[in-house]
Amino acid sequence: MTFLERLKELQDENQLTIIEIAKGAGLPYSTIASYKSRGSIPSMIQLIALANYFGCTVDYLIGRSDDFGNVNVSGRSSEDLTENERRLLEQFRLMPEARQRTVLDMVDGLAESSVSAGGKKRA
Repeated sequence: MTFLERLKELQDENQLTIIEIAKGAGLPYSTIASYKSRGSIPSMIQLIALANYFGCTVDYLIGRSDDFGNVNVSGRSSEDLTENERRLLEQFRLMPEARQRTVLDMVDGLAESSVSAGGKKRA
């Protein structure tokens, strides 16, 4: 699989526009558009920014590996995640950015109400 094929796959899976990818990765819209329209090749810095945005390895992004890579959540690797945590992360990644923000707001509200009700807030 090529970088362009992988980028298109990630874009489709996450239902993202080029603008959302560019904004999320901190890259200019024209840069992302040039990958798709002209087959431009990203620099290493751009690859790292995109891999960080999608939460995958650079090798996965350029098609050298089909292993998405370990996700580091609070110093824990993906192997350390519970099944529920894994499911939440997989579903979250499939959502458009606007829906992700809604979910994060809901989770923040639930965490706040747990703490005020005497529960412990996890770090």
